[in-house]
Amino acid sequence: MAVEESSKTLGRLEASVEELTRQCRALFAKNDESTAQLHTVAATVEQLAEVTRDLRMEVAELRRARDRGVGFMTALTLAGGSVGAVAAKLLAMVGGPTPGH
Repeated sequence: MAVEESSKTLGRLEASVEELTRQCRALFAKNDESTAQLHTVAATVEQLAEVTRDLRMEVAELRRARDRGVGFMTALTLAGGSVGAVAAKLLAMVGGPTPGH
């Protein structure tokens, strides 16, 4: 009897070890996926920082035009091309519609 009981216990232990191994592999796969997603998010944040810097420069240009007495619409027209390009880049990064697509 002791041998059969030991055999059953060993079988349950082996099944538990196999299940634990499966769960560990699943966790490793999820961890790898999460790491990849974090790298993607980090790259997107870096791009957003770059676009934000570009927008800051455009706003500074609009302020300088305003300070020189140029009307807002004229200043916007002067800076509109580059502001539009920056805005399109920002929209593309966050998944919005882009011109021509």
